[in-house]
Amino acid sequence: MEPKIGIGHNNPPGDEALPIHVDAKDLKAAKTAARQLPENFSLDDAKCAVEQHIVKRKEAPRSARVELREAMQSLFGIYVSTAVSAEHGERLKSACLRAEITLKSGTDLAIAVVRYYWRDLSAEAANRYANVLREAALLNVPPNKLAAYLGKQGQGVNELSRANQQRRHPPAAKDSDTSDESDEVDDVSESEPDDSDSDDVGGSRADASDEEEEEEDEPTPEDPQVVWGSKALKQYREADVDAKWRIVLKKVTENQVRIMKGSLDKG
Repeated sequence: MEPKIGIGHNNPPGDEALPIHVDAKDLKAAKTAARQLPENFSLDDAKCAVEQHIVKRKEAPRSARVELREAMQSLFGIYVSTAVSAEHGERLKSACLRAEITLKSGTDLAIAVVRYYWRDLSAEAANRYANVLREAALLNVPPNKLAAYLGKQGQGVNELSRANQQRRHPPAAKDSDTSDESDEVDDVSESEPDDSDSDDVGGSRADASDEEEEEEDEPTPEDPQVVWGSKALKQYREADVDAKWRIVLKKVTENQVRIMKGSLDKG
């Protein structure tokens, strides 16, 4: 496991201290990225940009993916700037304390940034976006070009998140005596309530593009409600867990789709 560097070494003792860390490799990458920040970069301006893109993402579902990428770009600037600036690091720690954002001891900087600047995310989404920030720095993506980078096929939000997760926790590590959970610092404290939609989880289909996966992250009012027909529900319950199952859908209204029946896919 990589050594960790504290953000703000002169932390006061006791409950006033909020330890936030960066792996040495991530810090080196963040320093390289920070040198590419625009000369007029402002933490306050970046914070406003994140907030604006979050609002636009909710108000305009059709452009949600674009707004997500732009929000990630602004968060990326905040992340690398905070990683290399003791002043920005202390500012983040104080802000988290004031906002009563509970972070575990040893929490990684990326997750702290996402948790503070994007408050209503689920724990899974916060971890995923933090992975993207770390991976973007390691890939040496310029901070002002991350949105464009994420828009290309095969290098979207979910792809970068998976790559960083695999980089930090290689599959071979699962065979060791120490479980992944022992050194995982990204998980959000269980005492912190999650006010986000329960469907804000992506990256479940390895063979799908990030464009398709992100549409599943956050349902919109325009999405139809799916209801089960009694026959289809019975067939579903009787099917084996790993069975491939084809279904027949019927559009009932403009806002509702019914699953009518299903059949096993023998192919």
